[in-house]
Amino acid sequence: MLNVVRWFLSQVRQEVDQFEKKPYNPVHGEVHKCWIDEGNGEITSFISEQVSHHPPITAVYINNTKHNYNIFGNYTFNVKFGMNSLTIKTDGHMEVNLFNRKEKYICSPKALPDMNVWKLIWGGKKQIIWSGEISIVCEETQLQANLKFDQRGSTNIFEGTIVNTTKPKVPLCKFEGECGKETFFKSKEKAEKELLIDVSKQEQVELKYPPREEHDSLSSMIIWEQVNLAIVEDDMYRADAEKRKVEDHQRHLRRNNLLPDPRFFKYDDASKLYLPIYKVDGQAAHPPTLPQSQFELKVAKPETPAPSSSSPTPESSTSPQPGTEQVQ
Repeated sequence: MLNVVRWFLSQVRQEVDQFEKKPYNPVHGEVHKCWIDEGNGEITSFISEQVSHHPPITAVYINNTKHNYNIFGNYTFNVKFGMNSLTIKTDGHMEVNLFNRKEKYICSPKALPDMNVWKLIWGGKKQIIWSGEISIVCEETQLQANLKFDQRGSTNIFEGTIVNTTKPKVPLCKFEGECGKETFFKSKEKAEKELLIDVSKQEQVELKYPPREEHDSLSSMIIWEQVNLAIVEDDMYRADAEKRKVEDHQRHLRRNNLLPDPRFFKYDDASKLYLPIYKVDGQAAHPPTLPQSQFELKVAKPETPAPSSSSPTPESSTSPQPGTEQVQ
């Protein structure tokens, strides 16, 4: 459970300097695929698909066959603007499966805490505040982590406990720290607190992408290619025009009932979630990893083209990666 909490906290960052001023709005059916080469033949693969636009739902699947674990989730959010602030209310489901240990960890009632951005337009440096309460439950070990994100003055604090579900009022371990920085834990067996994670010191990792010829028309690398190029060239007028083309194309598809069905995820009536196709169809526990290009073999190619261009896209980039801590 400690390692799962450590991984979860690695997602809660303070990235004000990299704060997106104008994030893209994913289109229905958009797919993003990448992977991390961990070395020694180990690969962690990632795939996400925008399975619904109204309401916005992003399905995500992360897979590591060497250590035999996967993570999948459904994420949705609602954005509210204030005069000088932005609030992102999150919802969804996230599940971590550790097959070697035969353990499943489920985050509830949402997959991520809410995010508030203060001083959005004026007042100095922007500040991100994570807020809300999340529980991570493992039925196999009867352990539950209760996490609370809050604000104390200008500091975004985090605190929590791990309890046995049979004795929920008796903490086995306590956490405290600052979001995006150091978090310490203290177990009932030890008098001294120990460092659980320092998110600010996590190393960046290189994300790998398939070559351009392997991207289809619903790849985010293709859909937003012209917008990306215009932004890099500092041509905001053209970037807005290219963005409108993408949005107009989506409206056309929606009006004519041409929106594509999900290809990598399938809605499950029992759980009311978009699950990876292997979980619904009873296939193997792990689909092949992305670099071997096998994951797409069981799904149809998109029939509806999206706006695209023949301009090249990079095959790799460097970016902070949530979850670089091994979940074992």
